[in-house]
Amino acid sequence: MAQNKKLLVVDDDLISCQELLSKTLAFKGIEVTVAEDIESAIAVIKNNQFDLIVIDLSLKASDSGLELVKKIRALDKTVRIAILTGHGDKYRSQALELGANYYFSKPIDFKKHFFEPLGIEQ
Repeated sequence: MAQNKKLLVVDDDLISCQELLSKTLAFKGIEVTVAEDIESAIAVIKNNQFDLIVIDLSLKASDSGLELVKKIRALDKTVRIAILTGHGDKYRSQALELGANYYFSKPIDFKKHFFEPLGIEQ
């Protein structure tokens, strides 16, 4: 079982996100924290260290996952960041240029989107 792996998921669909992720990832020993917007994500990041931050590209209102990538990189140059999107490859090059390490298209594939970036064997 993985130990001490911390994952931050930034997604404005908190209820389904928290339930799905906590149930699916908890058995692997992954501690999941969820934030719903840029402001709450930055507050959590300033007070915690994560092994991986997964960001939904399209957040509520004017929040953009790409904007959050820029803000995270200003705070932490080494944390791994994954963009999760339903927009295909449209923003891939921009996300990677801004500092994302991974760019994944929905639907969620736990092995590809979470276990592999966290270095967890299935």
